[in-house]
Amino acid sequence: MISRAAPLRSTCPMRTTVWLRPLILLALCCCVLRGVAEAQVQPKRILILYEVGTAYPGVNQIEQGLRAAFDTSHDKLEIYREYMETVLFPDLTDQERFREFYIRKYRDRRPDVIITVGPSPLKFMVETHKRVFPGVPIVFCLPTWVPSALTLDSDFVGAVNDLAPAETVEAAVRMRPDTKHIVVVGGTSYIDVQIEGTVKEQLRPYESRFDISYLTNLTMTDLVERLHHLPEHTIVLNTSLSRDAQGATFIAGTEGTAMVATAANAPVFVLYESFLNHGEVGGKVFSHRQQGTLAGELALRVLHGEKPQDIRGSMPAQFPCSIGWLSSIGA
Repeated sequence: MISRAAPLRSTCPMRTTVWLRPLILLALCCCVLRGVAEAQVQPKRILILYEVGTAYPGVNQIEQGLRAAFDTSHDKLEIYREYMETVLFPDLTDQERFREFYIRKYRDRRPDVIITVGPSPLKFMVETHKRVFPGVPIVFCLPTWVPSALTLDSDFVGAVNDLAPAETVEAAVRMRPDTKHIVVVGGTSYIDVQIEGTVKEQLRPYESRFDISYLTNLTMTDLVERLHHLPEHTIVLNTSLSRDAQGATFIAGTEGTAMVATAANAPVFVLYESFLNHGEVGGKVFSHRQQGTLAGELALRVLHGEKPQDIRGSMPAQFPCSIGWLSSIGA
């Protein structure tokens, strides 16, 4: 039998090369076009103006909340942070220099949205944004103001504080029904005074039921002495103490709070989560982190095209940033 060999198949690489070449060129073109498209995508610029620096626990918690919101965005974000340091540099001339510096710095690098954290950055924007950043939306966070103190135009949107001094006092009195005196402790910095104003407004209905006094314009030495000798049936409401009457500065969430809690011969209640764990009894506390998350979410909505006045018209007067009653000593 004669066997026939199978026909030889061409193994020449030339045909394969010719067939692959157009696909390779097409893939390269796609990569180039994609790179060009990505290069043409302009980043969204977010400028965050903080009242104080990162030494304050509340600032770090707000920053965590902002980052949590920004991490959900698919946009390319450029984030700029500035710290006005109004506690360390309270002089109006210094603050005016800071303002002028920020205006020059961002004149040619216009933000797409500005987030203010604290009352001084918000006041800065209220007074200058129409002239300096016309049309740029402003998202405010942690305003710590009496709501009637500022009038905001249509470029502003944000979350008004959910501070709960009245609820904290009610809970404290339920725990200590023999309470006769309420001592409110605070400081002299701009942010201290703003918080004191909010507390006074909410505690006004209690003035007929309790003897309410305010230790807010004392040196730390005098304050400690007064706290050592409070009368019986007293509770202390510690608001914010970042500067005393002599100009000495303290980190409100750590140094100031700890000194008040240690000195007082009466139970101390607080308004912020970051103020706990220095010997305070507790309080219906406000979460800086939640406030930061809300501000970040509002900023993203604005960046995606929503107008601040439309958002304001559809949201509640206050966002719930109070996380309920927390106790640091199980009282």
